[in-house]
Amino acid sequence: VDVIHNTIVGTDSGFSMAIGVTRGSATISNTIIMSYTTGIDDGEGTVVEDFNLFNSVSLERSSGTPAGVNDRTDSTGNNNPDFVDMAADDYHLLATSNAIDSGMSAGVTDDHDEFLRDAAPDVGAFESPFGAAEISVANTSIAEGNIGTTLLSFPLTLSTVKGIAVT
Repeated sequence: VDVIHNTIVGTDSGFSMAIGVTRGSATISNTIIMSYTTGIDDGEGTVVEDFNLFNSVSLERSSGTPAGVNDRTDSTGNNNPDFVDMAADDYHLLATSNAIDSGMSAGVTDDHDEFLRDAAPDVGAFESPFGAAEISVANTSIAEGNIGTTLLSFPLTLSTVKGIAVT
């Protein structure tokens, strides 16, 4: 079984287990697991996991499952999923989410809203429109020899690498 690009959130950390593998094997990647006592329990199964984000999870994985080297956890401190509105079950990512561009290419081309995933996919069910920002300034020139202060104006465009213009 493959568990790829999912968001699994308990209503509080009293929920016991997010994913349990009692036999067989599972590959778990690019998944957000939040508010569970145990994130991944391999029981009698075998689990390979990496590029996951664990938040408010007491035990990210049971002892039989090795940690993914690219996971974001409570101990690494870079694990805030920053959802739009958890109370309304809106698990889309805000621009401040640590899940943005933190995944790996897993052959999944679109998210749960059918938006395309890019070369640096986000962790979780939804691909954010936000990414690293780029600033561009249009060509600007000013005549030399003016005395005093010259007001210079030029267009400034801020956009994300995912093509979303920011005003």
